[in-house]
Amino acid sequence: MPNMHSDAWWQQAFEGELSPQEAQAWQAHLEECATCRCEWEALAQVDALLATPPPTPPLPADFTARTVAQVMHTRRVRRLLMWLGGFVLVAIVLSAEIYVLATTFSTLERALVAFVTGHAIWLNALRQTLARLLEAGPALLTLTLAATGIVTLFLTPNSVFATLAFIWLTRENWQREPHVQPPMLA
Repeated sequence: MPNMHSDAWWQQAFEGELSPQEAQAWQAHLEECATCRCEWEALAQVDALLATPPPTPPLPADFTARTVAQVMHTRRVRRLLMWLGGFVLVAIVLSAEIYVLATTFSTLERALVAFVTGHAIWLNALRQTLARLLEAGPALLTLTLAATGIVTLFLTPNSVFATLAFIWLTRENWQREPHVQPPMLA
C-alpha cells in the first residue's frame, strides 16, 4: 500500500491521477484520518477560490476619456521638452561657434595686420634665408630630402600605417623565402 501522507501521493490525488482502486483507498483513508481530511477540504477550498477570477472593480464613466487625455498631455509635454532641449543645445553650440569664430577672426585680423605692416622685415629675412640656402644648396639638398623623407614616413598617421604595412609585408616575404635573411638592425 502506498504512503498516503507523501507529497507525491497528495499531488496525484489532487490532480485526479489516481486509478479507481487508489481513489477508493484514498476516500477510505480520508474517512479514517481527520488530519488528512481537514487538509484535503482546505485545499479544495483554495482550489475553488483560485478557479474563479476576482471581480473587476467598477471603473468611472469617464475613465477612458481621462486616460486618453492624460496620455496625450504626456506626449505633448515630452514633445515640448524635446524641442526645448534641442533649442537649448543649438543655442549653446551656436554661442560656442560664435565665440570661437570671434576670437579666431580677432587673432587672424592681428596676424594679417602684422603681416601687411611688417612686410619689409619678413621679406628681407626671407630673401636673406633663400640666398644662403642657394649658396649651400648642393650640400643641404641631400640632408633636406633625407629629413623630409624621415619626417614624412614616421610622423604622419598614414605614413606610420604605410611603414608598418611595409615592415609586415617584408617580414612575410622573409618567412616565405627562408634563404633570404632579414637585415640586422644595430
